[in-house]
Amino acid sequence: MRARLPFLFPRPREVVQRGGFLFLPEKMTLAVAAAPEGWAELAGAAQRFLERVGVPLVLREGEEEISGAGRIVRAKEIPAEGYALTIDAEKITLRVADARGAFYGVQTLARLWDAAAGGLVCVEITDAPELAVRGFMLDVSRCKVPTMAALEELVSQMAELRLNQLQLYTEHTYAFPGHEIVWRDASPMTAAELQKLDQWCRAHGIELVPNLQSFGHMDRWLKHAPYRELAECPDGFFYELTNAHRAAGTLRPDRTSLDFVGELYDAYLPNFSSGQINIGGDEPWELGKGWSAAQCAARGRHAVYCEHLNGIHRLVKERGKKMQFWADILLEDPAHAGQAPCEAIPVIWGYDAGHPFPEQCATLERLGYRYLVAPGASSWQSFHGRLDNALANVNEAVRAAQGHGAAGILLTAWGDNGNHHPWFVMYPALAAAAGQAWCLTANAGVDLAAAVGRVFLRGDTALAKEILALGQVDGFFPQQIRNKSVLWSLLCDAEETVRGFGEKGLHAALGEVVAAADRWLRISSEENPVVVEELRVACALQLMAVRRAELLLGKGKSDAEARSEMAEEMAPVLAAYEKAWLRRARPGGLAESVARLRGEGL
Repeated sequence: MRARLPFLFPRPREVVQRGGFLFLPEKMTLAVAAAPEGWAELAGAAQRFLERVGVPLVLREGEEEISGAGRIVRAKEIPAEGYALTIDAEKITLRVADARGAFYGVQTLARLWDAAAGGLVCVEITDAPELAVRGFMLDVSRCKVPTMAALEELVSQMAELRLNQLQLYTEHTYAFPGHEIVWRDASPMTAAELQKLDQWCRAHGIELVPNLQSFGHMDRWLKHAPYRELAECPDGFFYELTNAHRAAGTLRPDRTSLDFVGELYDAYLPNFSSGQINIGGDEPWELGKGWSAAQCAARGRHAVYCEHLNGIHRLVKERGKKMQFWADILLEDPAHAGQAPCEAIPVIWGYDAGHPFPEQCATLERLGYRYLVAPGASSWQSFHGRLDNALANVNEAVRAAQGHGAAGILLTAWGDNGNHHPWFVMYPALAAAAGQAWCLTANAGVDLAAAVGRVFLRGDTALAKEILALGQVDGFFPQQIRNKSVLWSLLCDAEETVRGFGEKGLHAALGEVVAAADRWLRISSEENPVVVEELRVACALQLMAVRRAELLLGKGKSDAEARSEMAEEMAPVLAAYEKAWLRRARPGGLAESVARLRGEGL
């Protein structure tokens, strides 16, 4: 009878199961012959992974044959980060291209371990990634800055998913010397912490790429008096999309701004070993409405933007780095692409199912850029995520990236308007993006609950299934909202937005939410108590959203009346929210996040 092959994720490109079984002694040596460059950094993490899974293999470097040992050997024919694993009844042979390939091969070997039988099924696996860059960007600026423990655990999980790039989206949450007024209440990352995280990432085959907004999205700086005159519109501007006044957020495109950004780079970049930086550059909404109005009228907004982007690029090159930047402005008018820095790496972003990734990728492919594609985890502005949108968005992004020669993908998890979603909401999108970026054909139809359970939840597939179900709550509603969940909108959006839903079809959906939340509130998991705590808080917030909708729509209350009537019910929910927040994140930003749940600042 042939032994059953264990669940592997990401699924390898090619698996051929052979007859037989390799029984391992109490301790067997896996010799690394002619260790590839960088192996010394990864060896510790590889050994710890073997020990965590319980495989009695000891990694040792050495050219000599060791009796009864397996071998890791370099092979020129293996693609970058790839490996070929052969297990027969006598030995293990792992042929690799480089250090990451060896690391991933060891992980696969560990996952083949059958503890009950005391050995490994005989198999041949040939594997390598389809996309070179498989990255994840986590927003650490919208209220929530994770603890070091949470970040280190995330990096370890990313390594098992074979992701190889991490970015921490940063506006103001780094302790810049001399700029305490900006970050003093944010619980920022420190230089020592970034350096430690950089080292931890390298030890897991991951490049920690610095990410620092350098043009738009500077409102956390520009609201303070010392920086006000750096703004394109110091007094703010009228934003057509929301038909309202908006505070200053974009630096004026001049030498003074470049000198300021250069100073920030000099404080920030030495903490990273990466040769890259993502400078942001997206959504400079008010460009051309203030300081640069005359220039934009004379030469065009895109020409002014590209000129300033080149100035930022020179800052980056002077510091020995390669520049990534968001591609939205470049794609607005590709005719100006020749004015943008050709050595830089544009990142196409789009977070809705049906986003025109193929057309945008084709444009950058035609222009000759090396570029990335950035889908979203659809976690933000929700209590539970919008899983269907996330999975469609990820699949479309990966297909477009592969079809048009992109260097890879950068999955994004934002924290807009309070970062209210629990940490676990990003798990399904992370697993899906990592698997499909590794090998789309093998992983597009993977058992996602099994993958999430294996990597994130200590094998608890049942809890993973509930997380996936939670992420589909918006499907109860007859209408959806772009870029946010219905329930989040019902609790956190302005009164006129909530009333825009109307009562037709809403009451039945709210009833389904209540029934589902009642089931989820009874979930338990001894192995994952923090996730269960977060899940229960998410359900409690869903029920508060139902309550507000009922008061506004069913009973015709004003928002002030509804908020007042809900205050007593909300108090224990907010206390639980704060407690759950502090399990994985720092206190900075928590008060702002809670204020949004109370309806303050709408």
